[in-house]
Formats: sequence, structure tokens, C-alpha cells
Amino acid sequence: MSSKSWRQVGFRLGAEGVLLLVLVAAFFAAYILRFHEPDSSFWAHLGLLLPAWIGLVGLRLMVWAVMPPVRAVAWVSAALFTAAVAALFLYYALVLIGLYSWGRVVSSRLISTYAFQLVDLLRAVNDTGKFAVIAIAAIFAVGSGLFWVSLRIEWLGPLHQRLSKGMVWSLSVFAMCITALSFHGFRAVPPVKEREPFSLTFFPEIGVKPVQSNSFAGTLDLDRAAEAARAALQISSNAELGNVILIVGDALRRDQMGIYGYERDTTPFLSRLDKLGRVAKADRMASVCAESSCGLFAIANSKFVHEFSDRAFGLPELLRRYGYKIHMVLGGDHTNFYGLRELYGAVDSYFDGASASGYYMNDDQLVLDKIRTLQPFDGTPVYLQIHLMSSHPLGTRQSRFLKFLPSENYATVLLQTGGPVPARTNFYDNGVLQLDDMVQQISGLLAEKGYLNRALVILTGDHGEMLGEHQEYSHAKSVYQSALDVPFVMVAYGDLAIEPFVHHQIASQVDIAPTIARALNIPAPAVWSGEALQSPGTRESIFFQQGAQVGLVDLSQSETMIKYWRNLKTGAEYAFDLIADEGEQVNLVETIAASKLSEWRLRILAPSAAVQVDLPDTQEIIHPKGSGCMGSGGYGCVGSDGNESNSIPVNQSPTSSTDSAARER
Repeated sequence: MSSKSWRQVGFRLGAEGVLLLVLVAAFFAAYILRFHEPDSSFWAHLGLLLPAWIGLVGLRLMVWAVMPPVRAVAWVSAALFTAAVAALFLYYALVLIGLYSWGRVVSSRLISTYAFQLVDLLRAVNDTGKFAVIAIAAIFAVGSGLFWVSLRIEWLGPLHQRLSKGMVWSLSVFAMCITALSFHGFRAVPPVKEREPFSLTFFPEIGVKPVQSNSFAGTLDLDRAAEAARAALQISSNAELGNVILIVGDALRRDQMGIYGYERDTTPFLSRLDKLGRVAKADRMASVCAESSCGLFAIANSKFVHEFSDRAFGLPELLRRYGYKIHMVLGGDHTNFYGLRELYGAVDSYFDGASASGYYMNDDQLVLDKIRTLQPFDGTPVYLQIHLMSSHPLGTRQSRFLKFLPSENYATVLLQTGGPVPARTNFYDNGVLQLDDMVQQISGLLAEKGYLNRALVILTGDHGEMLGEHQEYSHAKSVYQSALDVPFVMVAYGDLAIEPFVHHQIASQVDIAPTIARALNIPAPAVWSGEALQSPGTRESIFFQQGAQVGLVDLSQSETMIKYWRNLKTGAEYAFDLIADEGEQVNLVETIAASKLSEWRLRILAPSAAVQVDLPDTQEIIHPKGSGCMGSGGYGCVGSDGNESNSIPVNQSPTSSTDSAARER
């Protein structure tokens, strides 16, 4: 083989490598810089991608060996390379969409689930024709260009012509062996700790228990406390048992509901009940995070994010001890969504969108149809949890609820940023209107079957929803109040009386379980962190967290309500007065006394994820052994290696906390 031929092979090989590296570099520029993932993820990814590319080279070389050396062979080889690059491009796009839309790398189970319901998904976002045409045209254009480039730089043909047949086969087999060994190593020890995207897609639950973009590993002290609460439980003879119907609206935001004074009548059914004096509602409630998994966990178990554990003693289990049957009827796919199904624990019956054949999984019609099949109430008290997707951007909107027009779904990637747009607000409000009707239909069906003869019906949200505030849409991205704001509405049926709620500056999702228990005259377990809303609040703060954004709302002063949070990855800090500045426009962190900032830093960092933050003049806080911890996508204080001592730097030495703050941690 002449030196000129070798230069030709080398040039084309280099061009192919550069093409791949440009794609990888562009993705990791966003993955690391935009989403603050560690640099180690890039090198771990290259360590997987290189042997995969070597295996592809071996396959293409084998094509040259087994097929006649004609131009068609070059087309096949180029097509294989084009298909691989296109698949990698599509995967990178899905990863970025997942990180941007719900805060976590897309899992293989989610990919397969939505792939089978792609048409329904496009229909749900009201963009079937436009999006499909644009996507197909873009794929064709990019694919054609990539195929043309691949043909121009095809280098295996010239190499094949100058090697013996035995050498070609040897190189092909050797290359595929390298890929097979790499794949085996990937399966045995996936680089999850390095946050390598392939490993997070195929092994999202390795090392820590997943809670969407937050994760926790089982913590011994919290588990022991839960077991002690179970052992200490004594069944109260004064309990006033009644059915509990908990309805959770996905992405249901309080201030967009007519029952809470919104200018539009988006909740006519609930508003009518409110005017009849049958409703008790929290004036203001915040979710513990801005995504479904941890919000639902907090509702059930009355725990802030940093207190989550594997053995939590929650409301469903408490009611089971009082003889309740536990049933789940859930819109949406909870089975394949980052371990969400496992969070519900033992139940007597379970049904979600993944169980519903013939439905789009985010269509609330499947919930109504399932409730129609329930047997009439037999006298055994039930806890029935219902999940509705009508207010979620991926939920089906029925045409009869398109009251506010024009309506534009903001779920498509190209429309997820920017300030408030009336058409997008209309779209969301139509979803709330539909959800209100779903609640009415569900209540009617349950009444017909006898479940509301003596019952509590509760409506809340798992998290809020951004509608252009701070240039953001959807949820799982930030901890601004729009993403945390949820309703809490309780309606009593039969002879169950509603004790009026006492005004709280702001309540938390952790208060839901104690409030329900109080309404049934059931003592709440001592391990719960919430307070019954029928009693005056006594705590000094509530906590929230979304990935690396961790904070609290300080309730120690009646004239102000300061919300403080810190991004543990970037070190940025924010403070807003939620009374004087509901829109969170003026960051007050520079005006806060140093001693108060130090106190807040200690209170949010000591019980939170040990995420190393490079900040000047730092001191270490050693994470207390056995306390709960959460972090972005696997940054937990107790990892799979069992190491419980981690450090979090802070700018200043924290002041001593009050006893109540220590109790809350």
C-alpha cells in the first residue's frame, strides 16, 4: 500500500473521527455547562463510545469482506455509519429534552413507553401535523447530508483492498471482541457515579433509590425511627373512620384555580362546593419539590426531601392499620417512571396508565372508566388515591373544554422558553377546567357506588407549573414559587364534619397527611414532619428542594416571609420576600444579615445532598451520619459504597440553630 493510499485512509479516518467528536462535544457542552454535570461524565462517555465505534468499524469491514467489492458496498457501509450517528444524535436530543423538561436523563423504559404511544403523544401536544412534518423534513435533510458526507469519507474500502482476506476477518473479529468486552464491563460496572448518560439511561436505579431528579439511599437512623413509630402505634378507639379519596392533579397550580380567586372560573364545581360552605382549603401551600416523585412521596409520608428513607411510615400504611383497604387509580405511567411505582409500597389494588390497554396513558378517561368498574362500597373503609393528568402539558385535552382560545401547548421543545404567552396560559387553564370536571365526574361515580356516604375528598397537586415566569415553562427545573405552588382542598361528605383550617403563612405538602389524620381523629405518628392545618403553626420554616437547588421559607417573622435557596452546584444564592414580592423579582440575598445567611446555610446544607461546590473561603460541614439526604440524580450523602461522611463547603461559619430547627433537620 503506497504512502499516498495510507494518507488517503488516514485523512478519511480522521474526518470520520472529527465528525463524531464534534457531535459528542456539542452535546457535552450543554450537558456540562448548561446542566452542570461533572467533567468526569465526558471521559466516561468516551470510554464507552470508543469501543462501540471500534465494533462498528469491525462490522463495516466485515461487510466489505462478505459482499462483492462494488459501489453498493460503500453505500451499505456509509448507511451503517449514518444510522449509528443519527441514533446517537437522537439519543443526545432525548437526554437534553429529559434534563430540560423533567430534570433527569431519559431512561430506557421511558423511551420504549413513549415510542409505542408516539402518535398519541403528538396528538396530546396539539402539534401532530406541524411537528411531524418539521421532524420528518429535518430528519430527511440531516440524514441525507450525513449519508453524503459518509460516502465522501468512506475509508474502509481503500483499506480493504490492500489487506488480505484473513487480515480483514481477523481485524473484524478483534474489533467486535473489544466491543463485546466493553459492553460486558458496562453491564457489570456502569459509570453511574460519573453521571455518564448511557449508564443513567440503562441503569437509572443503581446505587441509590431514584426519585426522579432527586435520589436517596436508605438511611439507618430514619429507618429505625420509622420502625419505632410502627411499634409504638396504638389504635385509637376514638377514631372517626371514613373513606379517604385523595385526588392529585399533576402540575396543578393553585393560583390558576377559580376557587382560589383566579379571575377565570376554571373550577366551577369546586367553587360551587366552596360557596355552599362544604370546603376547607389551605390559603397557600408549597410542594417540597417541583416534580412528581418526591411530591407524591411527601404527600404520603409527611417528610421533606432530605428526610426521605426506604422505610417511611406514611398515611396509607397508618390507615391500613386501622382496617383500610388501599387502592390506586392513576393517570399517567407510574410503573416506568424512575421507580415511582415502588414508592407506593403495598396496596390492595393498583392501576395506572401503563396498565390500561387501548388508551393513551396520559388520558384521564382511563381513570374514569376504571372507577366505573369499582365494586359498590362494602362497608370496609378505603383509601383511594387518584392521579389526574388533565392539567399536565402532556395530558389529553378534550375539545369540549377548549373554552379559552387561542390555545397553544408549550410542551414541544421549541416552545418551552420565554415569557408568559396568553395562548399558553389559555392551554393550561383549559386543562384546569377539564380537571375540575373530572373531579365532579369522579365524585358522582363514587357517590353512586356508596363511597361518599361518609368520606373525605381531597384535591391537591404534586407540584406547580411554570407558565413563562422567569422565562421558564413546565416544572422540574427551578424552585420559583410558580413551580411549587399547589392547592389543598378538602370536602367532607356524610356526617364527617370539617374542622376549620387555621391560617398559616404558608403550608407544605408534608401537612397533608397530618391534616387528613386529624380529620379522622387519628393521632399522627411522631415521625411525621407536617402539622395539621386545623391547629396553629409552630414551626419556623418549611423546606424545599429541586435537584441541587435547596432552600427554605423562613416563618420566624410574621411581617415577612423570606424564601431562601442555594444552588449547590453553582453556589448561587437567592432570597425573596414572598409577601412583598410574590413574583420573586428582587433578590435580597445581599441585604440579608451575615448571621442569618449562615443560619440558613447550615439548615439547608447540613441535611441535604453532599454536592461539592467550589466556593472561596469555605469551611466544611460534616454531614451527620444517618440523616436523610437528597441530590441531583444520584448525588447522595450515602452512596452505594456506604460512605456516610461527606463535606459541604459554606462561605461562613454557621450560627447555632434553635432546638426547633434541629428537630426539623
